[in-house]
Amino acid sequence: MWLMKFRLLLLTALSLVAIGTPGCTQPEPAEVPEELIGVWVTDDQRYEGRFLKLEARTIHFGIGGDQATENPIIDVETIQEEGTSIYRIHYLSPEGLEYSQTLNYDPEGEEIRYKNRPSVVWKRVEIEIEAAESARSNLEADGSNPVASLEQG
Repeated sequence: MWLMKFRLLLLTALSLVAIGTPGCTQPEPAEVPEELIGVWVTDDQRYEGRFLKLEARTIHFGIGGDQATENPIIDVETIQEEGTSIYRIHYLSPEGLEYSQTLNYDPEGEEIRYKNRPSVVWKRVEIEIEAAESARSNLEADGSNPVASLEQG
């Protein structure tokens, strides 16, 4: 009798290992909607030399000069409100801390606005990828994280 129970238990355990168990796999990383993908800049003089770059699974902050950060996106929430799409993008800082940015996207004007700075309009532009990559490399070599100043202000 105990041998039959042992075999049944062993068969069950092997079956679970073979097919996997629900909830034990890593979730797919969140993806930014296609309409937000690109590099965004503003004419506002307070943000001269800064940019926001959104890729499918990464958010970059150009923080002036040749510095930028690269942050993996962990979640994207979407809300539709009065012809505007509101996106809350959750990401990890270079130190592994979780932050979020809320962006309002207006499809008519093809512009975004940070929720905490609604008067500042950001437009999509074309820039050379090499310049953005160079900025990211310089920041990694420096080891600093100036993104916190953007998030605070």
